[in-house]
Amino acid sequence: MKGKIQPLISREVQNKQQLADIEVEKSTLNSTELKIAETLVDERTKHIQFFTHAAVTNVKQAMDEPCEGQAGYRMRAETILKGKETVLGKTPDTAIQINNTPADRSLSVSFVKPDAG
Repeated sequence: MKGKIQPLISREVQNKQQLADIEVEKSTLNSTELKIAETLVDERTKHIQFFTHAAVTNVKQAMDEPCEGQAGYRMRAETILKGKETVLGKTPDTAIQINNTPADRSLSVSFVKPDAG
């Protein structure tokens, strides 16, 4: 039980500290700046919630539809990938190669651009 609780507690403490830091920053704004900031935060939050909900709904619908042939599975996979990107954000694929021979000890990291689709 302790193994599950400790990471949760650490993240919760970090979140509360970040919120406290935000409140300190907000205290330096005048009332007009504060109102603008709150409005922009509300708008962005609404957009994120809308697109997250739409992405989840699209993935559920794609999973419920029967696939016919390779094209159907490909379309389903693309829908799931787009839903994942919408909810989690785009991240570059990372390939790490470690050469661990006595003659050549090196670390190579390359970023692979995900397929556009």
